[in-house]
Amino acid sequence: MHGSGAKRGGIRKNDGVTLSDCVRNAIIYISPQLSPGEKLFYWPLWLCIKLCGMIILKAKEHNWGLIGPGSWERRSWKINDDGWYEYKESYRSGSDDIPEIPTVVEEGVLSSSQLSQLKKLMDQPWSEEKTDACDSTAWEFKTYEDGNLVKHRDLGYIYGIEPFESIVKLLTEE
Repeated sequence: MHGSGAKRGGIRKNDGVTLSDCVRNAIIYISPQLSPGEKLFYWPLWLCIKLCGMIILKAKEHNWGLIGPGSWERRSWKINDDGWYEYKESYRSGSDDIPEIPTVVEEGVLSSSQLSQLKKLMDQPWSEEKTDACDSTAWEFKTYEDGNLVKHRDLGYIYGIEPFESIVKLLTEE
């Protein structure tokens, strides 16, 4: 699955409200070209902000293995307190003129049980333990509360270190 562009399992796609819906509709709502009657069809800005939630986790996976044209270089997850997430993959292009091609792979919503499990893992103490390895993948984690950075785990290997391995399992499970 790594580098295949396949959608992540475990994190369910939901046809509900996404951040892009909120932004688009907020812009339409405040657009001066619309008549008052037309504006009633769109969500008010405060409702969009409430529905879209605040970011609670950013996780990045970096490929420290062999990289060639078309190889994935980085994967990232942004997750909000309402369960909305955005997952991106960046691939190395076959050209030196374009070093990588960022691609939004998926937006969706975590199930309530997944979100609850993730929040419990985020609340656990974070070890500063370092693991040595030759290659493979390295991870970076940041947690937020009310939009403010609370915890930060620098980029590095996480083999055998909890709660990071459990967070990765939740993010990448089929």
